Amino acid sequence: MDVVFIKFLNFGIAGAGLATTLGNIIAAIYITTYFFNSKATLKLVKVRFFKSMRYLVDISKAGFSSASIPLYESVKLLFINILIGGILGEVGLAAFNMCFNTLYFVGIFILGTAQSILLLWLFIMLKKIFRV
Repeated sequence: MDVVFIKFLNFGIAGAGLATTLGNIIAAIYITTYFFNSKATLKLVKVRFFKSMRYLVDISKAGFSSASIPLYESVKLLFINILIGGILGEVGLAAFNMCFNTLYFVGIFILGTAQSILLLWLFIMLKKIFRV
């Protein structure tokens, strides 16, 4: 739909927004008709609010600390961007973001390598323990 709105109807960037909005509306209508269809294998059920809140608390206790890391990193990056943008301006902010993105990209490979080595070490240790 993007191509139709942007190229053929000449809507420009507004066409991309319109195509995205229409796509989401069509998907919502399709999903809604599925749930209200009698042949649907997935059904909507009523959930007791307070009972579901108990599960949410348990889930939060178990996984919120690891799930909150991207949130805290985003807030940290926002403040750093505001600080650098205020002191060094657009050029300094662009330089910082290039360095930060490079560091992030390299970090992906370092983390991936570390996780791979950890799995290999675990496999070797298990092989020694069980003498397989």
